Amino acid sequence: MKGAIDDKARGQVEECLAVAVTHTSEEVRDYAAEGIRSWLWTIDAALAKLCVGGLCELANAENQLRQAERRKRFHAKGLEDEVWTSTTKIRARIVKRKTFTALNTPAVDLETHDWPELLDALSMIESGTRDSDLSAFVMACLTAVLREAEAAEAWKSGHRGQVSYEFQYAFARLFARFAVARPVAEAAQIGQLLRDFVDRCPEYLEKLLEKLPYEEDRVQSGEVFWSIWKGVSAPIFGHKLLRGSSRIWRYDEMRKLVRVLLFADVEWRDGVKEWAPVTANKDFIELAASVVGNTPAGFGALASLLSSVGQVFLPDAIRLLADGVKRANGMALLEDRNGEFQLEVLLRKVCYRFGTVIRQRPDLHRAVILLLDKLVERGSHTAFRLRDYMIAPLPTVN
Repeated sequence: MKGAIDDKARGQVEECLAVAVTHTSEEVRDYAAEGIRSWLWTIDAALAKLCVGGLCELANAENQLRQAERRKRFHAKGLEDEVWTSTTKIRARIVKRKTFTALNTPAVDLETHDWPELLDALSMIESGTRDSDLSAFVMACLTAVLREAEAAEAWKSGHRGQVSYEFQYAFARLFARFAVARPVAEAAQIGQLLRDFVDRCPEYLEKLLEKLPYEEDRVQSGEVFWSIWKGVSAPIFGHKLLRGSSRIWRYDEMRKLVRVLLFADVEWRDGVKEWAPVTANKDFIELAASVVGNTPAGFGALASLLSSVGQVFLPDAIRLLADGVKRANGMALLEDRNGEFQLEVLLRKVCYRFGTVIRQRPDLHRAVILLLDKLVERGSHTAFRLRDYMIAPLPTVN
């Protein structure tokens, strides 16, 4: 008798879950998705996966019905009835454990609506899942959103009004959570996929990448994060637009990507001087400096980094900026937005904190004076005073 009661109670719970995850209210679905992600995977992973599959089926069904409406096969009332019929059938399929198939070959199409159900389906998935179907589903969503962004960002695109911005921004957060929880090999594949879209949708790629450092700060994945970060960096750091005019189409997008990759605009806590992932990957910063340090975008990003979590590399790292100036071949590095201000802030810190050491080391002294001279040429009163303070070297200490 006890087993029968337990089976009946379990059936009722499953029916309630099926209703919650396919509910017409987004708020109800959101709460259900959060509950499934937080609790259900450890209790009944198969049921959790069924819920994801069921919501995918609903998203597909609604998408098809909306397309039919656009072809005038349904009027508004007819569409509402058809959605309700599909929802009822899908709830029954979840309870009967028949919604796994929706994840076998997920068809993700973002063109006809913003897929709020799809966001909830993604929210249900554990970030560290090793289920191949669920991982393929997330990657299908990533590919779809990148392709939509590519169409929207194309030259003279007429698709701006069709972009699912609500989905794009919410997906960026979910993507970060998923990406840094991958095995290293999968992370490298993600990096390669993103790399392929550098020229195709740089504006949205920036939105995806800028979420990753915050997630890495939370979970400390190490090699996983850097597999993605380094994988996507080469075509950005080597992009020819960075050595062209800021008036050229997409220059600003490439500039922003450089700043993202060099953590220049991360909202660090007040007073922070070091971030372990950066400290442990000094070679990445040095490589970036050697490739883009002689461009306005790279020079400004490096100055910003060295003023925040890159302070751990000072005073020696000031030579990275001086080397950039020497290799600039006359390019105006301080033309980058806020570049002059960022360099002033950095040199003020360097001169007041390491003034004696710098004046005792000829290589550092030459580097600082070179940078101060560049600011003085642009009429910086701060640089003029600092140069007056730093100009006289001190005897070298053995």
